[in-house]
Amino acid sequence: KARLGFGAKPVRGAGSSLDTALLAGDRARARHLLEVEGVELQPEWLRSLEVRVRGSGAAPFDGIAAFNHKFYCAPSNAQDVAVIDPFAADEASRVSYIATGRSGECKWSGIAVARNRLYCAPFDESDVLVVDPCAAEDSVSFLPTGSFGERKWSGIAELGGRLYCAPYNSPDVLVVDPAGAAGSGSVDLLPTGRDGGMKWFGVAASGGKLYCAPHLASEILVIDPEANRISYIPVGKEGKWIGIAAAGGKLYCAPYEGEEVLVIDPAAPGGGAQVSF
Repeated sequence: KARLGFGAKPVRGAGSSLDTALLAGDRARARHLLEVEGVELQPEWLRSLEVRVRGSGAAPFDGIAAFNHKFYCAPSNAQDVAVIDPFAADEASRVSYIATGRSGECKWSGIAVARNRLYCAPFDESDVLVVDPCAAEDSVSFLPTGSFGERKWSGIAELGGRLYCAPYNSPDVLVVDPAGAAGSGSVDLLPTGRDGGMKWFGVAASGGKLYCAPHLASEILVIDPEANRISYIPVGKEGKWIGIAAAGGKLYCAPYEGEEVLVIDPAAPGGGAQVSF
């Protein structure tokens, strides 16, 4: 039994109405807000829903993404993708599973949507996990990366139709093109010029670029897809952050062992990016 608690503050405006409708079990009102008024489903609205999931280990799932009014959880120690339906009539039917056929621990870390499919970043696995929720029956496939070893990438984000995975132990950014190879998908590696382990954990897009949260790295990794180029923003201290999100034109990295939130302003006055804590 697991409570998916995100610790978010109540959502205001139309989103707040959707939050209330979900918690009250008013599925008709919730669907109206989603399908007629265009309110987007947000993971933090699961914070007060109690969800029972199956899985083993300390982290059965690592990452959650919304698609077509449902939530999909990337399997880390679990064998299956967990699918959460907030509109289910009862708790027993709220969660379903899509089998991956893969066992083991720390398989994938992070999940994101592109071209009506969901993609999971390979952590210990060597393949990208691809979930197709639009198939007649929910199905999965695998996109080989040709890379092996442990803890390769953690975190995945979409920008411009492609997906980018933050390099944890890998020296390269993993770039996934869902439209490559005649629509079956292709991968490429973008070198960072940095070796070592536990470098970056989590990636988010803002202003046409992607930013990776520094874990043990002392710099923020910046990916410029248009120029196909890597750059860095000095932090001034070693990382200890895990996870990153964009809001209001800035990016925020969650503290892991540190006591400060890392704030990135990509468009600070005077040009260039600035960091604060």
